[in-house]
Amino acid sequence: MLKKKIDLCAYLLPIITSILLLIIENGNGYKYFIKLEDLRPLISISYLILEIKLIFFLRAFETFGIYFAIMLVVARKIFSFLLILFLIISSFAHAFLVLLSPSYYSNDPWELTDKYINKKDNPDFTLYREPNEYTNLFLNYKNSLLGMYLFLASK
Repeated sequence: MLKKKIDLCAYLLPIITSILLLIIENGNGYKYFIKLEDLRPLISISYLILEIKLIFFLRAFETFGIYFAIMLVVARKIFSFLLILFLIISSFAHAFLVLLSPSYYSNDPWELTDKYINKKDNPDFTLYREPNEYTNLFLNYKNSLLGMYLFLASK
């Protein structure tokens, strides 16, 4: 069933993407609502599905088929481990998101930024570097997952 869906996507998605690219690039001066930057995810998914389709084609050869079978057996055995690992990482990420999300306390991103003191005539003048999305990794759930992954990978 999965192979049939990949087959269907491998044939239809690149055709649709190519048609959209031809429409955008040969617009004859018309403005379209779709831009080339908006199609990049669709193009990358098309490439990915076509490469998976190529792997399915290589499965027919004996030299590649053995390795393909080994990869499938290993993937089936570690799937449960990866699922449990993902649940543990996501639960820690959610806990730290609740604990360290910006509030009126000391973990506010404005409090975590570096301060630069002006050394000219006015010593009371202080410059703040504006915080970005990496100042506090626990601003949203996506960054929190990244923070937990980096913590687990010891980076």
